Amino acid sequence: MTLSKVEAARFAVFRFSGSRTADNDKTADETLKGCLAAQKIVGPGNPVFA
Repeated sequence: MTLSKVEAARFAVFRFSGSRTADNDKTADETLKGCLAAQKIVGPGNPVFA
């Protein structure tokens, strides 16, 4: 486990169940981006999967 300090920020989180696969990661990324676009929320950065 690694702990680090994160500066104040806003995060968008998509929670899903099941096995982690490249296809599941891609689907989750697309779903989250779709939800953000629908709410007109734009932000920099790439997804982080945990």
